[in-house]
Amino acid sequence: MDDLFPPFAPDPNEPRPRRFKPVPFRMIAPNMITLMALCLGLTAIRLAFEGKFEPAVIAVVAAGVLDGIDGWRGSSRAPRASERNSIPWPTS
Repeated sequence: MDDLFPPFAPDPNEPRPRRFKPVPFRMIAPNMITLMALCLGLTAIRLAFEGKFEPAVIAVVAAGVLDGIDGWRGSSRAPRASERNSIPWPTS
C-alpha cells in the first residue's frame, strides 16, 4: 500500500514549459493609459475633498489629457464610417 502513490520528484535540469504566451506591449499600453486616467480622476476627487484644489485641478487636467489620448487612439483604430454604418446596432 505504500507505493500506491509514489512521490514525484521532477528533474531540476529539465526546463519548465511556458504556461502563458507573453502579451505584447501594444496590447497593454491602451489599458495602462485608461487605468492611469481613472486613477488620476479618483485622486483628483480625493484631493478636492481634502481641500487641496491646486493639485486636484492638475490631476483633472492630466486625466483629461490621458483620456483624450485614449480616445484618439481608439478612434484611429475604429472602422471607417461606411463600415460603422453597416453594423446593425440594437439601439437604432
